[in-house]
Amino acid sequence: MPPLGAVVTTGVVDTAMGRRATVLELKNCGTRPYDVNGYPRIGALDANREALELTVTHDHPYTDAGRDQGPKPLTIMPGQSVKSVLNWNNRVTSFDPVTEGAYLVVTPRDGETPQTLPFRLDIGTSGELDVTAWARDLLG
Repeated sequence: MPPLGAVVTTGVVDTAMGRRATVLELKNCGTRPYDVNGYPRIGALDANREALELTVTHDHPYTDAGRDQGPKPLTIMPGQSVKSVLNWNNRVTSFDPVTEGAYLVVTPRDGETPQTLPFRLDIGTSGELDVTAWARDLLG
């Protein structure tokens, strides 16, 4: 567990309509309030733990970006959590070999140690991900 007790988990991947989405949950498992403001920093590693080249966007038109409430300061009390939605397409946009991610790397806020989670990320060759800001309620 990270020193401050904030832990990121992923939900089930929804593959409806050829798009992929999962909910990232950041839970305060510590004993003190934990503050976030903005977007989680996202990365991915292949099976050899080599970094994948990604383009991470906010409010991209092909995603369910309408859920993005934008950055705002949030305090997570012990036992509480906030969420973010990670969206992508398995698009092949070139003849380059397709590389899949085997791990998702999430940094909840700037200056923290990234958390690496086992996670199959089938991003085709586009390497594009879209992530929403941390929010208490994903419905706005």
